[in-house]
Amino acid sequence: MQYYYLILNLICIGFPLILSFDKNVAYYKKWKYVIFAIVFNAFIFIPWDIYFTRLGFWGFNSQYIVGNDLFDLPLEEVLFFVTVPFACIFIYECVKFYLMKIVHKLDMKLSWMYLLVFNAITITFITVNYEKYYTLVAVTVTLVVANFCVFYFRKYVAITIVSFVIICIPFLLVNSALTGSFSEAPIVWYNPEAISEIRFGTIPIEDFYYNLLLVISSFFFYFSAMRLLKAK
Repeated sequence: MQYYYLILNLICIGFPLILSFDKNVAYYKKWKYVIFAIVFNAFIFIPWDIYFTRLGFWGFNSQYIVGNDLFDLPLEEVLFFVTVPFACIFIYECVKFYLMKIVHKLDMKLSWMYLLVFNAITITFITVNYEKYYTLVAVTVTLVVANFCVFYFRKYVAITIVSFVIICIPFLLVNSALTGSFSEAPIVWYNPEAISEIRFGTIPIEDFYYNLLLVISSFFFYFSAMRLLKAK
C-alpha cells in the first residue's frame, strides 16, 4: 500500500487540525508560534535524517511510500516533521487547559527526581551501548538537550512531563505502524549494527529517545517563539 506512510501523516495532523478551533484551547490562535517551531525544528531534523539515511542506519520501504523525494528523503518523512510537532504542541495546549491540576501536583521537587532518574538510566544505556554509533549519538544528544531545556525553561518542566506521557500513547501507535507491527514489512527499517537490540514490540528503544528529542525541540522553539513574538 503505497499511501500507508502518507495516511499516517494525515492521521497525525488530522485530529489536531480539526480540533484547533475548539473554543477552550483555541489552538488556531497559536499557529504562528507553531509554524515558527516547525520551521526551526526542520532545520535540525531533516539534515539529521538525511545524514543517517545516507549512512545506511535506516531506510524506507518503497512498498509503503508514494515515491516522491524531497531533500533526499521520501516526501512522507519530510511531512513527518510538520505533522508530528503540530500534533505534539496541540497536546501540550490541551494539557495546559484541561489538566493543570495534575501539572500543579507534579511540583518541581518531583520533576527534578524524574530528571535524575532519567539521567541515570540514560547514562547507563549509553555506557553499555557506546559501540553502537546511532545509539551513542541519538541518546547523548537527547540527554544533553533535555538537561539544557530543564534549566532554560524551568517553569515548563512539569507540564512537559505530563504532555510527553500523553504523547507516548499516539507515539506507540504511529511508531508501531512505522516499524511493522501492522504490516508485512516495516515502513522504516533499521540497521541492527547501528542500534541496540532493545525493542518495545517492534519499536527500537532509540526511537523513544528520538521522539523525546523531537518533542523537547518542538516545545523549546514554541516557547521561544511565544517569548520573542509576543515581546514585539
